[in-house]
Amino acid sequence: MYYFDYTLSNFVILFVIASTLVTGCLRFRLSLESNWPLAYYVVLLSYWHGSFDTLDSYWVMAGLICGIVLRFEILGVPVERLFRCLELLVFIYIIRESTALLFRW
Repeated sequence: MYYFDYTLSNFVILFVIASTLVTGCLRFRLSLESNWPLAYYVVLLSYWHGSFDTLDSYWVMAGLICGIVLRFEILGVPVERLFRCLELLVFIYIIRESTALLFRW
């Protein structure tokens, strides 16, 4: 049986999950020049740096690179769609791993 403990670390994980969901929804509604996804990556990097061995470094850095590339619009439309899909995969990974950590799967 899975259960949820009311601890500070679990509430931080819930905050990371909620901010990932909000950023994923807002990424497709806001313009690419918005700074909110970069603020999300600051939160994610601080969580990742403070919590050892919770998220894979390659996934976090891949999401950060996708966020920076999308923010500064370096490439054209087909490559922009590729980076959006890659960032969506990073969001799915973060939600999956955080949920597994939250419920101790």
